[in-house]
Amino acid sequence: MGEPGNSGVAAGLGEAIRRTRRSRKLSLRAVAKRAGVTAGLVSQIENGRVTPSVETLFALAAALDVPVAHFFDSSNASSDSASDFAGWSDRRIIRKENRKRLYLETGIIWELLTGEEQPGTRFVEITYPPGARSANMMIRHTGRDFLVVIEGEITVQLEFKDHVLKAGDSMWFDAPVPHQVRNESGAPARLIALTIDPWPATDLNPPDSPHPPPERAP
Repeated sequence: MGEPGNSGVAAGLGEAIRRTRRSRKLSLRAVAKRAGVTAGLVSQIENGRVTPSVETLFALAAALDVPVAHFFDSSNASSDSASDFAGWSDRRIIRKENRKRLYLETGIIWELLTGEEQPGTRFVEITYPPGARSANMMIRHTGRDFLVVIEGEITVQLEFKDHVLKAGDSMWFDAPVPHQVRNESGAPARLIALTIDPWPATDLNPPDSPHPPPERAP
């Protein structure tokens, strides 16, 4: 479960979730059941009173059949980024000030580096304040995760083992392995995260995965 959200940030995310739910003609209870959370929590998120955790947001995205990027705040986006197409369909420049952002619990910020979420790929810069963690529990999903720490220090837990990464360090792992990212230091940490996922966003485990389906947030 998330923590109390702050003003427009939580309200904007909540409104995006509500708008998507209503466009699919789904009730709060229907979405909550699909996501494995309570209708009360969905209502609090939609009304901007609670900022969702990472696992809750992923569960809601799956319940609504949309990519997580669907909920990124696009208020910073402008025509400047679109004008960089320059007639090409296979390249795009995203200026830092035009990145779409997603604000999550404990102050975590995701910044989308591709403008839009690309099929089978998620490419983001993530900021972890001191004490923040990627999720309240170990999570797993389809695909493979690649991480590069660009500032500070993070701890990546894979199953029962912790791996400390400092600025300049990188790692990759199969995402069906239970994992969690934490900032146990006293300073902010930033990393670049690339997820390559050849399976549908709503498929929680790839074919023949040795790992059971991920647990949902309470």
